[in-house]
Amino acid sequence: MTLLEELLTVSDKYLFLHRGLKRTTLSSRMLGDSRTLDQIAEGADLTTERLGRAVSWLCDNWPEDVDRAPASALAERVFRPVEALQDTAA
Repeated sequence: MTLLEELLTVSDKYLFLHRGLKRTTLSSRMLGDSRTLDQIAEGADLTTERLGRAVSWLCDNWPEDVDRAPASALAERVFRPVEALQDTAA
């Protein structure tokens, strides 16, 4: 599964937990654009910066009383390579 596919999967899990919330609303909250998640679903790409912003938003806003594994696993895949690069540059 690609990072963008995983972002959509985790976003859909978030939407399931918040029944009534629309994908366009979530997209707007995460990325400041109501169309972005739908565009990704249709094959559009996303910059690394915007991917990081979306993943951070999901982690920060994941419900406290629900297993955080989906958001945490995505964050691990997105941010671990960056941390590894920073360690080698030091």
